[in-house]
Amino acid sequence: MTETMKPIGAILIIAAGLGIGFGGAAELRRRVRVLTDLIASLVTVRAEITVRMTPLPELLEALAQTAPHSVRGFYEHLGKSLQFLGERSFAELWLRAAERSEELGLKSDELGELTALGASLGRYDASEQAAAIDLCVSRLNASLELAREEARTGGKLIMGLGAAGGLVLAVILI
Repeated sequence: MTETMKPIGAILIIAAGLGIGFGGAAELRRRVRVLTDLIASLVTVRAEITVRMTPLPELLEALAQTAPHSVRGFYEHLGKSLQFLGERSFAELWLRAAERSEELGLKSDELGELTALGASLGRYDASEQAAAIDLCVSRLNASLELAREEARTGGKLIMGLGAAGGLVLAVILI
């Protein structure tokens, strides 16, 4: 019985290595999706502020319901925190919502760009807010391009390392 268990165990170890590799590659693809969705939602924010002149509370309420799933939590946190506006600045509420939205998974420089934007929204006229959004979107687009490249090249590497690690471990244990 133990002789038949060894090949089954080896297959399971290799499969676990592959699973880890696929999980790592999926995380890289998720990052691309989050940045894409965040940029799209900020383009919506820009249009609502500059064209429709939508008040921020109304805009955030709409985004909490319609934004892509990967960034919806950010807008939900922000919308809920507006009850504290006055006790805290909008920039602080924006920052806290970004920090609490774990699903964003932004790197520190990307979080910095997003929080810098929060300091401008609702504070200046529509054209200045649009310029701040454009700057943030531009910088996030640069991060998106890096994330896409990382997902293309790093995803294959991570999957290969997972498979190789599982194979090596299976050989060692057999």
